[in-house]
Amino acid sequence: MIELSHLTKAYGDKKALDDVSLSFAPGEIVGLFGENGAGKTTLLHCMLGYRRCGGSITLDGAPITRQNIARLSFATCEHSFFPQLTPEGHREFY
Repeated sequence: MIELSHLTKAYGDKKALDDVSLSFAPGEIVGLFGENGAGKTTLLHCMLGYRRCGGSITLDGAPITRQNIARLSFATCEHSFFPQLTPEGHREFY
């Protein structure tokens, strides 16, 4: 189970995530829909550790780390660049 509890993230005075709490059951496939700027990508980036945010994110009760992140899958219709990943890390991701 993935649990997001009271996530917050702001870019300057613009709140991208404002006290977001969700949970996803094992094996559940989830789609996020919303207008541009609604916080969908920010939410996923926080879940995957690409962005820091307030609140907590756990996978089966444990924080998401390099040891357990391989249990998650992320797909996007956009080309994404993650500054923290090496070129090899991007290759593995895609």
